[in-house]
Amino acid sequence: MTKIRNEVAAATRTQWQANFNAEKNNIYDSFQNKKIVLSKATYEKLKFDFSCHIRIYFGLDAGGGANVIALPAYKLDELDSESMDRQWDNIYKEGYIFELYADKEITIAQAKTLITNWNTKSSDELFINGFIIPRSNLIDIFENQNKDFALLDFGLKKEIKLMTQACSSTGTPETNPVVGDFGYPCPPHCPKIGFLDL
Repeated sequence: MTKIRNEVAAATRTQWQANFNAEKNNIYDSFQNKKIVLSKATYEKLKFDFSCHIRIYFGLDAGGGANVIALPAYKLDELDSESMDRQWDNIYKEGYIFELYADKEITIAQAKTLITNWNTKSSDELFINGFIIPRSNLIDIFENQNKDFALLDFGLKKEIKLMTQACSSTGTPETNPVVGDFGYPCPPHCPKIGFLDL
């Protein structure tokens, strides 16, 4: 298979995951042991104008249940640039915000409540805001590989790494998957307040 733009070697991914697991109790809230899966159907609804990256946030419901919120995002200028020195903006629009564990659309108000709960209760600054996932990673899985589900999982190399790969509906990785890097943590690469400054 042709190497994709953000591809990570299998050995590199294994090392990043080992680093992450070694520090898991120190840097990672335990509820995130539940696999984060983005379906192709939801991705199609999130694509907005076909030029958007995806931003994810973490959330907690009133009972402390885990949530992962996804919405479109774009970068002001240089949409596909690897340079991260420009501003990222979320696209706040009803009908384009989804909770990934339930795989359902939610409102802006619901998303803000979930994210506020997470920011209030989370003990981990590295997971306060969220991540940007480059559209090229998702295009490779959903369009080039023609797969129906993408697993979003984590590694560690100085900072948290969010990786993407094709998986089953339950989050089991495909055999010998192509793994994409460059899921950027926010902060430092995105506005620190982000969603909550509406």
